[in-house]
Amino acid sequence: MTETNQKIDTYFRRDRWKQIRATAFLLPFIAVFLWFLAPNAGPTVEVDGLVIKMIGRPSDEGDRLYLRVRLADNTEVRVPIKFSTQFRPGGRVRLLAQKPLTIGKTVYRFNGYGPAEQTGAGPGDSP
Repeated sequence: MTETNQKIDTYFRRDRWKQIRATAFLLPFIAVFLWFLAPNAGPTVEVDGLVIKMIGRPSDEGDRLYLRVRLADNTEVRVPIKFSTQFRPGGRVRLLAQKPLTIGKTVYRFNGYGPAEQTGAGPGDSP
């Protein structure tokens, strides 16, 4: 009976090590896969920009509207907007810029128009 028990123990031990090796082999692949699925969203900051033009882009899933905005560092970005958003050429806009944690590009979202611009009238220039 002891010999049979030893054979059974040996069989179960080999089977357990096979499972451990298979798990250890698959674990790095699962970790990499989950890393790619994890959101890459970093900190969100508010930036100001100047509206250059509006762009319409037709697609099979419906038309999209974008604002072309020039930021303070003279870079131009394309920001998706809703159809109900008014287009104010030359207007100041507030954008939410979400930077990536590791790799990727900054994603900009429309956050509204900024305060009304003054027309050059100073504090003492009113009639």
